[in-house]
Amino acid sequence: MAVQPVYAEDRAIHRALRIIETRFKRHSVVLDSVVIAGDFLRLLLAGKEREEFWALWLDSRHALIESELLARGTVNSTAVYPREVVKSALRHNAVAVIFGHNHPSGDPEPSLADECLTDTLRDALALVNIQLVDHFVVTPHEARSATTVRRADARHSRIRTKIPKRAKEAGSVLSPRSHTGSQRGNNHE
Repeated sequence: MAVQPVYAEDRAIHRALRIIETRFKRHSVVLDSVVIAGDFLRLLLAGKEREEFWALWLDSRHALIESELLARGTVNSTAVYPREVVKSALRHNAVAVIFGHNHPSGDPEPSLADECLTDTLRDALALVNIQLVDHFVVTPHEARSATTVRRADARHSRIRTKIPKRAKEAGSVLSPRSHTGSQRGNNHE
């Protein structure tokens, strides 16, 4: 029985990603550029039919320790639990992290739930002195830094008017489309 082309391509992509990750580790490639981190996450996540939430665990120089799939969800949300994220960070002895998740819809804009999750994870990791460097939203065509977008939005909102950040006003970290998530976890899109 012949292997279907798409399956063969997926296996080839998976092997290529492992080679890239191995080289990143062996040569201590520093993920200090939005372009490098975004491209790596795009290779991991572009074209996935369901949301996946990944962590790139980094050492003190921001060299890659390990890339890890933390959660897999549905077509429009993923449950991410801060407790599990912190446990994984400590297990890898990480000093910093870059998160990335995909939007199968193709919309690269971070949702309000994405922003709330980023804040929640930043706060949880800060308690154990782990820096959240960035959080990317990935589509087949781009990997957008949600953190950079938020900083630009914050600068513009401070210039125009003094209004609180949208993420703090939300009050809930559940996906706006689904209010059935666990109270202990965060559903995010």
